[in-house]
Amino acid sequence: MAFLANSRNIQINGAILTAECQCLSDNSWRSSSLDLDLHIGNFKGTFSINHSGFSTFASNIMLSNGILSADLYSGRMHRSAIINEYLTNKITAHRSFNLNLYVANKEGVLTFVRPMESLLNSSSCFMLKGTVLNGLCIGTDGLLHWSSIDLNDYYGNDDASLVSGSGGFSSTSRKISLDLSGGSVVLKAECHEDFVDYGWASVDLTPCILVRQGSFVFERHDGPFDRDGVIAHTLERVPFAGLLVSFLHHHADNADHALRALALSGNSTIVCVGIMLCIMVSASIGAAIGAAATTGLGIFVESKVAAKIEDPQLRAQFAEATVGRYIYETLRNTAAAGAAAYLAEYLVATYAAHPQVLAQVSATFAARGIAVTTEPSSYALLKKYVVKPILLSIMLRSLALSQDNRRTER
Repeated sequence: MAFLANSRNIQINGAILTAECQCLSDNSWRSSSLDLDLHIGNFKGTFSINHSGFSTFASNIMLSNGILSADLYSGRMHRSAIINEYLTNKITAHRSFNLNLYVANKEGVLTFVRPMESLLNSSSCFMLKGTVLNGLCIGTDGLLHWSSIDLNDYYGNDDASLVSGSGGFSSTSRKISLDLSGGSVVLKAECHEDFVDYGWASVDLTPCILVRQGSFVFERHDGPFDRDGVIAHTLERVPFAGLLVSFLHHHADNADHALRALALSGNSTIVCVGIMLCIMVSASIGAAIGAAATTGLGIFVESKVAAKIEDPQLRAQFAEATVGRYIYETLRNTAAAGAAAYLAEYLVATYAAHPQVLAQVSATFAARGIAVTTEPSSYALLKKYVVKPILLSIMLRSLALSQDNRRTER
């Protein structure tokens, strides 16, 4: 979260956190406040995000560099009938709570974000000792806790492949290691099949190793019918069907997975609807025109929905809405709609006739990574030099082919 990075004049008065927060959309600064009593409580003398109203049983509340500290009361709470205030049997030592782990500045507004179960989002400092995964996990008390889990109890060797849901992979594996590159936590090992040949195998730990109450836990989610299984991944990209998958994810309280399915299916559904509508107007080239015309909108919608995903690993699955991606998906959707032969012929002819124009446009886009949504002039340039010529060429060639077919029939 690290709200300190884009906030200033941070103060606390009782349980009210106030600050001037930077709004990245227009680079302005806005005053914002957050009532921490609504999100943090006192449980037996320690901070807890599973309770509320911590300031009622606290004193000496202070804030320094994003660290909330206070003297928290513990013991049996009771109300005095005489002085009409809460009393306690004991006062604990000074406690601290790292607000940087929970408070975020979202477009100029201080927001309390509860930690997710995601391995990448709620834990760090991973180390593998034998088959035991070690790391630091965010607890409910605002502190980091050391935790460990033996992967050998939950992962097995199935035909020289590492799979979840079983155990004992270490007995048929060697050179066991942990790969933290690529935005995932991957278990790797050389596994043998029938005690003959060894081969490298790997499995992503993030779908099944979760963080709860400051500890690692195993819960399988990568089975064929699970939220990260092959069936869900496949259907999420299918027009209309992915919308149903998104609803099922939402019904199961998998908010980020629901957004992932909505983003993927929204893109494909928009392109599909565009194709169907254009086919009604022109059956011969309507599919190609519809695919090319709706690709940009599909990418735009996908990127906006994906931006709301909190889990960094799920959010990283979506490519940036760049012009290069628009070119690729436009050509892919157009070719997939049945115009591959014409498109290939046209590109060869166009590149031969106008190599400098295409080379310049391509080099400019590749060097700057221009975003479609933030560079409208470049987007217009792209349509002028790439998309429109492709569509015009497809239309002319389709018309010519149709005329040739009519002459042949005569």
